[in-house]
Amino acid sequence: MKTSYSIAFFIVLLIVVSGLVVFYEKEDEGKSKVLLQTLECHSDKIDSSVSDLDSDTSLIGAMISFKAVPIDEDTKNKLTELQIVLDEHSWIFDYVVAKIPTDSLCELTSQEQVTRVFIPEL
Repeated sequence: MKTSYSIAFFIVLLIVVSGLVVFYEKEDEGKSKVLLQTLECHSDKIDSSVSDLDSDTSLIGAMISFKAVPIDEDTKNKLTELQIVLDEHSWIFDYVVAKIPTDSLCELTSQEQVTRVFIPEL
């Protein structure tokens, strides 16, 4: 009889573990990915406040920090090509508020003049 109880206990345990695995997998499917998981690049210049945004974000309102201010014409032209819009009235030292298309984020952080992209906390 001990053997039959052991087999029954093993089967019940297997069913419970299988149920938990299925439950947690379905729970994970409901969670959306973050931007970091979908970006083609991983740069130290991208702050976690940006990389933790939902992956379906298409336009990011963030601040960009530059090495030198004012930025040169080549950098301005490159930002225009990337469809990045700077709010020229928001300059604070070497930081500026910008609207950044998510598709342009990797190319932006590859620019030598850019030191950091972040969303300030309130």
